[in-house]
Amino acid sequence: MVALLFFVHEALLRGLRIDGVRPDILLGAGIVAAVVGGPEPGAVIAFALEVLGDLFVNTPFGLSALVACTVAFLAGSVRSSLGTNAKFAVPVLTFLGSMAAVVLWALIGTVLGLPALLHPHLVTIAVVVALVNLVVSAPLALLMRWVFVAPAPEGGLARLGGHAA
Repeated sequence: MVALLFFVHEALLRGLRIDGVRPDILLGAGIVAAVVGGPEPGAVIAFALEVLGDLFVNTPFGLSALVACTVAFLAGSVRSSLGTNAKFAVPVLTFLGSMAAVVLWALIGTVLGLPALLHPHLVTIAVVVALVNLVVSAPLALLMRWVFVAPAPEGGLARLGGHAA
């Protein structure tokens, strides 16, 4: 699953730009994993996806992974506290988490000595990344539900963890 998402992100979406912004479906996938599968497994998936993504960007290695796993864990924790009747948890938390992650990434990058990250275009970047992740959140949720369900010993299905979002 990680390899598939990474392939789609790097091979198929590499040249895609919306208002000069490259979408980050790896971030969206990590957040959706946390909302669907729970905070801990989602944070691990978000970290793994973004570490791979960090190999192909010219920013401090691990910064995207740190931000993604933190935001994914928080989104998964919020989802856990909502209970079972949170119908729109996946799209809403994916949208808000993506926006928060872009801003947090710029803030931490600035603290690490990259002052050019805080600029007025950051709002556009956050909105574009969040909107693209909102659009792909439904198919990603289907994929993550498949990932987090395992065969039970009796031949039925058993959840690996998390909650049904």
